[in-house]
Amino acid sequence: FLLEGQLVSPRDIEKVVQRLVRETLYRALRWRDGKYTFAAQTQVDLSRGQIPPVGTETVLLEAVRQMDEWPMIERRIPSLDLVVRRSNRPAYRDQAPPEALTVLELVDGRRSAREIAELCDLGEFDAYKGIADLLAAGALHLEQRAEAGAEEVRPVRAPRRLPPWVAPGAAGAVALAFLVLLFRASDDPLRLFPSSRLVA
Repeated sequence: FLLEGQLVSPRDIEKVVQRLVRETLYRALRWRDGKYTFAAQTQVDLSRGQIPPVGTETVLLEAVRQMDEWPMIERRIPSLDLVVRRSNRPAYRDQAPPEALTVLELVDGRRSAREIAELCDLGEFDAYKGIADLLAAGALHLEQRAEAGAEEVRPVRAPRRLPPWVAPGAAGAVALAFLVLLFRASDDPLRLFPSSRLVA
């Protein structure tokens, strides 16, 4: 539909699909544990693919680079839901790499790191690395997102606890009342209750 409506070009679709395929692969290579199976194929039908093939060496080198740098990114961005805000350092714009400038343009003081990474066309790793580099340079800082209606939250009172003897006492009172009604309804064989009837 996008191609028929001429909203995007075939090259744009190819770039997006290629990036998603690579990111899925790199994300799987970051798993800390799991079971892997490698199946070597002698022949691959490249005509069925939507993107050009990627060399194994290229994938492995990029995966190693990302695995080396992800711990640094995670230290600088402890939560992807934190709001990214600009600092008062416009001079950094002259020294920033193009990836960082792309990230910087999306920082509006309301978007989280996750939202910025989803909006920019750099890919997951490069987007978060751009944010981390800008944080390290002091051009950005992170803030906790304020919850909507937080000022209207009222404290909830904890329910009052009853003394431990109330439940057994109530059960005993119910049992005693049952016995009283039982004997009153019968002829009171043990003559525990004075009869209101007069025997002639």
